[in-house]
Amino acid sequence: MPSGRVPKFWPSVNGFGFANCWPSQPLFSVGFRNLLRVHVGDASYGLCGGMVFAIVDLFQAGAEPPDHDEPPPHGTPLFFHLRRRLFDSFHMPWGVLRYYSWMAHSGWRESLARRTARLVWPRVRQEIDAGRLAPLGLIRVRSRSPADLGQNHQVLAYAYDHDEAAGTITLWICDPNHPRCDDVTIALDLRRLDEPGAVSQSTGEDLRGFFWTRYRPHRRPLPTFRLARP
Repeated sequence: MPSGRVPKFWPSVNGFGFANCWPSQPLFSVGFRNLLRVHVGDASYGLCGGMVFAIVDLFQAGAEPPDHDEPPPHGTPLFFHLRRRLFDSFHMPWGVLRYYSWMAHSGWRESLARRTARLVWPRVRQEIDAGRLAPLGLIRVRSRSPADLGQNHQVLAYAYDHDEAAGTITLWICDPNHPRCDDVTIALDLRRLDEPGAVSQSTGEDLRGFFWTRYRPHRRPLPTFRLARP
């Protein structure tokens, strides 16, 4: 059975200890001092993309994530880093349009599961075989409303098993909604790609399909973390 994994990566070791759960607060404000300030974004929708990119940042730098279990407060260096990496993960503006296109996909010509198997799975396998973590955009809903974009999600794939005889693919993922859990997986059933449930997540959240997101390296100094031991 073909399989692959990124060496030395484990969500329980390399992932954040806090969940992707934030109080309602603006991601940032635009304006001059206290005059005509406009609040942009809402952290309560999640910073999953920022957490995923930050995990890759730390892993590639050989640095450990912080050991606390509570999300960093607004105004701290780590929060600012996650916020910046969140916007990096969207690859504005085309990345957001990609989420919308996949979310609005009707499936009358090709199901989203079949598109995932045809276009995405080969690239994810290629990334993991090359020893690279693979960020994924998960499509959880079917909707044409831009207001529903926040219901989708981002995770990080680090290992796979492909059972060719059974026609199934299992991806092991680091999910910011399930901190430091090594047993969270996504399953893709190649035998019934046009049926409901062909793509599923072990934790039970709805899942229609997913796509690979290109990791964008961070070009500024990371917040101070303890360096991992050799």
